[in-house]
Amino acid sequence: MIAIINLNISIDKTYYIPDFKKGEIFRKNPDICVAGGKGVNVARVLKTLGISSTIFGFCMGEMGRYIIKKLNEEKFLYKIIHQKEGQSRTCITVADKNGTTTDINEEGSLITKNSYIKFLNLIRKEIPKYKYLCISGRTVRGADDNLYRELIKNAKKSGIKTYIDITGKFLEISIKEGVETVKINSKEFFELSRKKNTIRNIRTVFEKYKKYGLKRLIVTDGSKKTIAINEKSIFIIKGIYIKDFVSSVGAGDSFMAGLIYCDIKKMNFIDTLKFATACAISDCRTLGAGMITKKDTSSLISHIKISQIG
Repeated sequence: MIAIINLNISIDKTYYIPDFKKGEIFRKNPDICVAGGKGVNVARVLKTLGISSTIFGFCMGEMGRYIIKKLNEEKFLYKIIHQKEGQSRTCITVADKNGTTTDINEEGSLITKNSYIKFLNLIRKEIPKYKYLCISGRTVRGADDNLYRELIKNAKKSGIKTYIDITGKFLEISIKEGVETVKINSKEFFELSRKKNTIRNIRTVFEKYKKYGLKRLIVTDGSKKTIAINEKSIFIIKGIYIKDFVSSVGAGDSFMAGLIYCDIKKMNFIDTLKFATACAISDCRTLGAGMITKKDTSSLISHIKISQIG
């Protein structure tokens, strides 16, 4: 039902070091070591919510084989192009007792022309089989504008609902190709628009791009607030205090998974925003990205307040 594009899949290692300080030496193994990347995190949350998805992307070298091993351990469905050349990336997160995180994210190796052509052929064949398409995470070195155009073009041709959470020029290219739902954070919004994430600016950007088919624009800003706009109204999700906060890494991916889940369940937009926010908060209360509990999510919904403008 759901195709998730995570081009630059990684191995994600998370270390909890309560008194972490720069310049010190710490000796320990990671507390969590899983296959990662924004799209994989989305798939992980959906799996927790009882929804299966298929992950599409690239992996490389022996590290790529390790990624496949980790995907199998979590029983993910995937259609991945593996190439011998290069090595897939490793991403490291260090979280301290205050919930402050330090991230070191590798860029990853270059995909070959042959791998790129194989992937294009794969998506042309496979994407039309799905009802939902989510594109999340950093691109992979060697991908070009045409890849994102192909993804959106094939989805639109088949009437597939589309969601995106990426950065840079590929985000604007995808919007102009007709992506329906964009979920980005305040920094990514600034990269797209060169504007701060005010209500007025978000409305202006939405009006600029809705002629291409944009139906929902959601801009998160950590614990401060989330501003969401659709064709009818603007919604403001007030920031709330997160009890037992551990780490915010992956919270945006959990929000995206919540959006998709609610669309599958045909929930209205306000309830969707509440549920997606609850998923994000639940993620903040765990160590590791895309890790939530259904019980936690359900208990949080009633505490989330949304105001509507227009």
